[in-house]
Amino acid sequence: GELDFDLRHLGVPARTDRLSPVLWRGDVLYGGNRRFSIWARVSIAVKSVRLVAATTLKPAEAISAAQVRLETIETFPVAGRMASVDQVVGMIPRRLLPAGSELRRADLIGPKDISAGDSVEVEVRAGNTRLAFTGTAVTAGCVGDSISVRNPGTKKLFQAHVTGKGTALVQANGSRVY
Repeated sequence: GELDFDLRHLGVPARTDRLSPVLWRGDVLYGGNRRFSIWARVSIAVKSVRLVAATTLKPAEAISAAQVRLETIETFPVAGRMASVDQVVGMIPRRLLPAGSELRRADLIGPKDISAGDSVEVEVRAGNTRLAFTGTAVTAGCVGDSISVRNPGTKKLFQAHVTGKGTALVQANGSRVY
C-alpha cells in the first residue's frame, strides 16, 4: 500500500526548544479505498530563527531593542515563531521572563495607549452637548478599556473609556458627570 502522513496529525513536542521525538499518526492506503492506521515516532528539526531575552524582562516594563536578541537554532518547526526585534519593542511582558528564554506572543501584551500619570484629552458627551478638557490618568489602559481619570478642577475620579493614544470618552446618559 501507500503511506499517508498528513501534517495535521503530526504531534508537537512539549518543549519546542528541545529536539525530542513526536508521534505522527498516518494511514496505509490499499485496495482502492481501504486503509489502516499506523503511527511513527519521528524527530524533526529545521534551522530556525527565534527571539530571546538578552536580559531578564520584568512585567510592566516596556521592552527595548537592547533587551532582546535573535539566535539561530536547530529545532522543531513551529508556526508563528517571533523572528524580528521590531515585533516586541515597546511590548510589555505579562510575567518575569529570564534571560535566555524565548519570547512568545502569549507572554507579551501591547503597549498601553494611556499610562498612569499621562495627560488625557477627555470628551464628555451628553445628548447633543459636548465638553472637552484635559484630565490625568490614574490607571492605564488600551483602546476599549475603562480607566480612572482625575478631574483637574475638582480632583474627583471618574471612569472613561480609552478611544486612542491619550484620548478618552465619557458617555453621560443622564448620569452625573464630575
